[in-house]
Amino acid sequence: MIDNKKQQIFGLIKEIMKEKKEEKKFIPGETLVQYSGDVVDENEPIAILNSLIDGRLALGKKAEEFEKSFAAYLGAKEAVAVSTGSDACLIAMQSLMNKHQDNPLKAGDEVIVCALNFATPISSLVFSGLKPVFVDTLLGNYTINTDLIESAITEKTRMIIATHIFGNSANMDKIMNLAKKYDLSVIEDCCDAHGSLYKEKKVGSIGDAGAFSFYPAHGMTMGGEGGIISTNNESVAYIARSLRMWGRAIPCKNCGNDLMTECKFNHNIDLNGMEDYDMNYLFLNLGFNSKITEQQAVFGIEQLKKLDNFNKIRESNFNYAVKALKPYEDFLILPKATENSKPAWYNIPLTIKTSAPFTRKEFLDALKNAKIEYRNLFTGNILKQPAFKNISYGVGSALENADITTTNSFFIGCYQGITPEMREYMVNVITSFMDKYR
Repeated sequence: MIDNKKQQIFGLIKEIMKEKKEEKKFIPGETLVQYSGDVVDENEPIAILNSLIDGRLALGKKAEEFEKSFAAYLGAKEAVAVSTGSDACLIAMQSLMNKHQDNPLKAGDEVIVCALNFATPISSLVFSGLKPVFVDTLLGNYTINTDLIESAITEKTRMIIATHIFGNSANMDKIMNLAKKYDLSVIEDCCDAHGSLYKEKKVGSIGDAGAFSFYPAHGMTMGGEGGIISTNNESVAYIARSLRMWGRAIPCKNCGNDLMTECKFNHNIDLNGMEDYDMNYLFLNLGFNSKITEQQAVFGIEQLKKLDNFNKIRESNFNYAVKALKPYEDFLILPKATENSKPAWYNIPLTIKTSAPFTRKEFLDALKNAKIEYRNLFTGNILKQPAFKNISYGVGSALENADITTTNSFFIGCYQGITPEMREYMVNVITSFMDKYR
């Protein structure tokens, strides 16, 4: 009886989603061409309703299934789902700083990071008591300039953050070689880069840990918010799972939580007579509440099935626009993939050359009037942002290119919701604007 009623409901959802899709008609100059957004069909709401009817709301088996599926997709050993990409970044850092690690990072250690970034990695460093040391970006590429990293390394340097910004992979060969040479940890910020490749490896499977965001603007979503930490280090994964659950003791596959037995995860240190305490309320770490729900998990499972196709559409839209803008390189710096990489482009980043006969404001006003959405390149040089002017930091190189992104750069969309009609319209608006100055 229940199954029949469920099928009736699911049938109605299919009809609603079909009608919703048919109602979406693009009208040039009237319909907003978004820079990004979520793309769903009937499968996501059906999966959520099914999960609700089954009666499990909090983190459970579906969350575990999503974690395993995402780890397998990346080619990583472990994935730990958390509430947001920001939490993924913070908890990854906290896991590497945890007392149960053999050689944890500690407050005051230096971390090399690109000055062009999103706020999250830098905020997480500051919250963790780590000291960011900034180096410049590469115009057109926008990832960290790896040629500048080694000269920024000091005896206090303990980590490099490789931000795969806008889906473009950082040069991981150089980063990992330096990490090996100087015994440094590496966190990959993959929030924009779901499915991006570097030398046939998916980003997030190369460093000590990766951080992903599932905010709807990114490659896939979990229905609003969500994040995941990827790692090949079992200890990092174990600690991250504890930290996302208030720091509680969690089941251990190595010692079975026999805390009287020595375990390679070191979670049986300094118990001070609490060995026999109720494991549900034994707290081994100072932690957070960053769990996902089962409904987020099933949404993520459905989106992950579509991710490769989403990325194909993004790539097609990206290539179409960049090819059309190629004749205008006297005005624009076009985006360029890192050598040996295959980006899953988050957007189309562009920089107006300082020699161009128009300003960024004039360009963006034309887009705004044409109902084409755009954004600046995240923070630009983050040290110019009000929140970051007074933090403790170091500068490992001149930040000239990051400064240029602050004043001259922006991005437009290539996401899977942009149709061929939309991208043609977008390119025509841009080229028509620039043709006036030829």
